[in-house]
Amino acid sequence: MAALLPTPAVLQQVWRKASATGNTESVSVGAMERSVGIKPAQRDQTPRIGERERNLLVAALAGEQGGVVAYRQLVALGYSSSAIARAVQAGRLHRVFRGVYAVGHVALTREGRWLSAVLACGPGAFVSRRSAGALLELRPNSRAVVDVTTTHRDRAGQPGIQLHGTTRLAAQEVMTVRGIPVTTVSRTLADLAAVLRTRDLERTFERAEALQVLDVRSVLESVHNRPGAPSVRQILGAWEPVRERSEMEIALRRLVVHSGLPRPEVNAIVGEFEVDLLWRQARLVAEADSLQFHLTRAAMERDRRRDALLAGLGYRVLRFTDRQVRRRPSEVIDALASVIGGVQSR
Repeated sequence: MAALLPTPAVLQQVWRKASATGNTESVSVGAMERSVGIKPAQRDQTPRIGERERNLLVAALAGEQGGVVAYRQLVALGYSSSAIARAVQAGRLHRVFRGVYAVGHVALTREGRWLSAVLACGPGAFVSRRSAGALLELRPNSRAVVDVTTTHRDRAGQPGIQLHGTTRLAAQEVMTVRGIPVTTVSRTLADLAAVLRTRDLERTFERAEALQVLDVRSVLESVHNRPGAPSVRQILGAWEPVRERSEMEIALRRLVVHSGLPRPEVNAIVGEFEVDLLWRQARLVAEADSLQFHLTRAAMERDRRRDALLAGLGYRVLRFTDRQVRRRPSEVIDALASVIGGVQSR
């Protein structure tokens, strides 16, 4: 987890500030040097920094980590436990999880909270499952609890973190997104297969393919001999590429853009669904329907349920086939215009 420790570049930035201010109050930075791999030959370039510069370093580190720092990082930067306690009492540090603090504020972004949970669980920990699904933009997640998977099964969880121990987490199953260690798309889909209903899991697979991040072989490798394997095999057994649907969505989007209609939001989220085109003020959704993907019984039932739920949210859904978009474009535009114009004229 070296990426979660202050980098030499950040240190050099603070050291330059220390040199410029002339503040060379004698404070050992040996621990700080060791934490980032500073070589002995570089020490003559390293000013000894005072409290002000050390605080700047903490602020710079927090800026790279969504506004948070870990206790062990503060210690590596030369802070004593008593100095950390005083900073908490003074309101400069605010406890997020055990051993993790927000610097100078209490309002965290989602990214800051996710990274806080990883820092709280130590090296070898990664955002996973539902939280990873949200971070990777595969599906929404309203749970306040952060899912974290760790390769150290002896670690205990804490309030606000659901800790999942594993002995199977290969190097190719983890990555870093916006500075946050997280399981890959394939591993996340494999993990979600054990906790999501089949319908929700299928939508998550569809979202992954729409984002062009679905690797079927990799998912099957990650889910092999795991609880979600039957659900994944059921979904992939009837899986069809969405290339035609994507091409049709592009054709519908081009038609609308060149029609003079108000520009819609593209691939917007409404409730639990991603819709092709959305006119939010007009409460109108337009969907591109490919015969290949919408004529099966399951697809038709899914579309009917989707339309009913969107209607319950106050949205009207208009669906257009490839034949309509390519051969009768004026009908498509007239249908959309009648709804948008009717709303605007009220």
